[in-house]
Amino acid sequence: GWRRALGLEPLADDARDRLALVHGVRVLAPGYVPPAPLDFLLFVLALGWIAACVAWHPAARRRAPWVRRLAVPGVALAVAGALAAVAESGPLSGRALAVVRADAALAPDPGYGAGTGAAVETGEIVRVLSQDGAWTRVALDGGRQGWIPAQQLVALDAPLPPPLD
Repeated sequence: GWRRALGLEPLADDARDRLALVHGVRVLAPGYVPPAPLDFLLFVLALGWIAACVAWHPAARRRAPWVRRLAVPGVALAVAGALAAVAESGPLSGRALAVVRADAALAPDPGYGAGTGAAVETGEIVRVLSQDGAWTRVALDGGRQGWIPAQQLVALDAPLPPPLD
């Protein structure tokens, strides 16, 4: 629930603190939500685009010759804002992310006799890479990868249950 709250409000310090209490999420971990709202990144994109358009407009160049120096930085700002917005939209949506229901061990291959690998704790957020029957291949922070039974995972992009009356 706190991970979904961060998806809705990336600047919510209370949700970020509570998620850290359950299981800390590092910067490059699958469940990390950047502390910048998507609207701000889109504003940066628009600001850069407007600056570039003004810099290339002939009337602006005639009135203030210095304005032509805004063209390249404006385009760079617009591209950076667009790339940041695209990069952030994935983690905010929760697509291909899941939470581990109970402690488990990663298996190198799908199947119950495949042996065990790295441990996965309850509440860890994993990135779903693929599925093979009742098994799901996942990636975690620290370069850990392996197979885990699909019943051990709860998808973050799953629909919410209906409210109780």
